[in-house]
Amino acid sequence: MLWIKKGKPVFNFTYRQFFRKLYAALKTDKYLPVMLFGVIFMLVVSAGLILLSPVVNPDAQAYHVLRSLLWVFDKKIFHPPIADVRNLVMPVNSELLYAWIILFIKKDVLFGAFSFCGYLLSITSLWGILSYIGTGFKRKLWVITLLSSFAFVIIQLSSTETDIIISGLILSSIFLFMHGLIYNRRNCIVFAALSYALAVGTKTPAIMMIPAVGLWMLCFSIYIKKKEFYKPLILFCGAFTAAFLVFSSYNYILNYIDFGNIAGSKSFLTVHQNYGGVKTACANFIKYLFMFFDFTGFALSNFMDKIVLHMRDSLLIFFGLEGAADGFNTSSVNKLNNTLIEPLVGLGVLGLFVYLPCLVVSIIRPIFTRKKRDIFIMSFAVMLLIGLAVMSYSIVFMTFSVRFFASFCVISAPVLVYSYFNRNNIFKFLIVFFAMFYLLFLSTHLWARPALTILRYFRHGATISDVREIGICSQFNNHIARRPNALENSPIMNEACFIRNELKKYDKRNHILYLSNSTDEMFLILINNFDGYNIDYNMLENIENIDLSQYNAILISNDTQLSNNVLHFYDVSSDGRYYHNGVTCRYLNDKKREISSISKEYPYLSSCSLDTYFYRTNGFKLDRIFTVKKVEDKFEYLVTYKFYENINNPIIR
Repeated sequence: MLWIKKGKPVFNFTYRQFFRKLYAALKTDKYLPVMLFGVIFMLVVSAGLILLSPVVNPDAQAYHVLRSLLWVFDKKIFHPPIADVRNLVMPVNSELLYAWIILFIKKDVLFGAFSFCGYLLSITSLWGILSYIGTGFKRKLWVITLLSSFAFVIIQLSSTETDIIISGLILSSIFLFMHGLIYNRRNCIVFAALSYALAVGTKTPAIMMIPAVGLWMLCFSIYIKKKEFYKPLILFCGAFTAAFLVFSSYNYILNYIDFGNIAGSKSFLTVHQNYGGVKTACANFIKYLFMFFDFTGFALSNFMDKIVLHMRDSLLIFFGLEGAADGFNTSSVNKLNNTLIEPLVGLGVLGLFVYLPCLVVSIIRPIFTRKKRDIFIMSFAVMLLIGLAVMSYSIVFMTFSVRFFASFCVISAPVLVYSYFNRNNIFKFLIVFFAMFYLLFLSTHLWARPALTILRYFRHGATISDVREIGICSQFNNHIARRPNALENSPIMNEACFIRNELKKYDKRNHILYLSNSTDEMFLILINNFDGYNIDYNMLENIENIDLSQYNAILISNDTQLSNNVLHFYDVSSDGRYYHNGVTCRYLNDKKREISSISKEYPYLSSCSLDTYFYRTNGFKLDRIFTVKKVEDKFEYLVTYKFYENINNPIIR
């Protein structure tokens, strides 16, 4: 309707002029064709991985894509009774898109397409922003290709992580807001608000960036509109509120209804929220700045670990910030990242040797030049620092927050204009060298989606189904040189594959209740319901609402279920435990120590166990047992899984 009202305008892209400028830029700077080739190669590889690769990210298997599957099965968007609370509390916009794919294709394919679109949105918005400040064509092309070579961007391009989507939506919001003010286009301001509202409904880091982006919009509006600066801001806020309520508020409202807090459950906030105040926030800020020291793909970190971490700790001690508690998801505090593991990858070596110097230059340069262009670029550096400060105050420091850190860096990418040299020199050569390393080698050697390994499997005669199965269950770990495509030669390393295979030994007509733990990758198990299986899920802490008579069997590990979706902590008896129908629940903190008094702290986990009374009164008997070897923090141990048969509703053989 808006398009019709505006007279049906047609998008006019002067592609001939664009390609003439592109040709001239590539002709006059011999490094730009090399960089552009690397980006195109990386994009082709990423597109192939999106088409072929299954969901292998543990977070996606445990909640990102899993919750979409649950919505499709139940035909509604809701908070399911499941052990992993992330399926309940996180924003839902990206998962709504995944649900459409699951609904029609019924397979875990093409999910990375949304991150790919987020990348395209990021670079096109960045191009537009740089154009408004008069950045030359070669410099813009350099910034786009350089940004594309950061490890974080490459690894998220074909993944189910949504951080690059957030970057794209926020950058597009900034670009549209600029365009609306410069050309007095109210509709652009409305769409800028819509873009940011969608970002808030996709992932919570978008909320952390609101103070930074809001301050930037205020300053830009004052600069353009002078005394009438408030008018576009009022329009933006009104449109944002309406768009948020329509497109992004659903799960925030559900959180408030179920937990009394739009941010999520108390057990979730217990381990994520910063309770240490300003002191902890300052310590977190310093730790986040040291995330620029990321050596993805290089063993250089083995020599730099002690030096860099000693520098960080000395800085904390100097400011009296030592002892600030980190989050429980801080697994690599004493080691700089050099792995290709998706949740741990930052900007790579280019972040330290290119982005950080550009950030410093962008802050210092306006002091001496006073040029409007330099001040404008500095505003993006300030935006990054404000975003990090808000994140430092809002949540505890976690290793996995490197994704949020990197997405903020993408939003502040205009600072990279200072990395371009008109003349060729050793610095430019080194930048191109490391950029090409990432574009050519990182893109083909991703930890969970190694393109060259996949190609090798195809050359040995593997089908797409074989490759997907090996990727999910064996993570492409295969030491057998002959017939590597044979499934029997690929060791199963994914616990969910063991469980799925055991469940498939039963007749499809059986209705089986799987009492999963909070970290279990349930997607691989429940998606088999599309093939006629009838596998259900629930929580022991929710036992009073489960009709056990409908199930032929129950599957549980070690007769215990660990859940971070805590339900009955305030209903405990005098000994601090919850009892109901043969189920005993203990409550643990993030160190997995039992909490004895509700007045001290709120639990992160519930550990609910079944006793003999449960099996006797509900009519269940042991059917069979299988074990799975697990490795955690380099320690191996066995997990025992048990199938219990319902005596009153026996297993169909």
